[in-house]
Amino acid sequence: MNFTKELKELADYTLANYGKDGKYSEQDLENAVLVFQEVFMSRLYCYHKNKLNLEQLCIIGEESGKSFRQYIKLFTGIDLYDMEYNDRPYI
Repeated sequence: MNFTKELKELADYTLANYGKDGKYSEQDLENAVLVFQEVFMSRLYCYHKNKLNLEQLCIIGEESGKSFRQYIKLFTGIDLYDMEYNDRPYI
């Protein structure tokens, strides 16, 4: 599936309302992280697929996830491992 149009609409809406509300919940962060992770991992794979084997791709994917988790925790105090993914049917 390709969500380019929907992601652009969401980005445009976000930019149009940038700084107006800013009252995002932990659920909002969870949703944003899920979208970001999917897009990021897809781009990571596309960038490295001809340079690395599957084992190496898995390693950099895992390391990038760890780094992202540390970054979010450092600047928000929220540990992504504590987020509630239980209501997601695909996880």
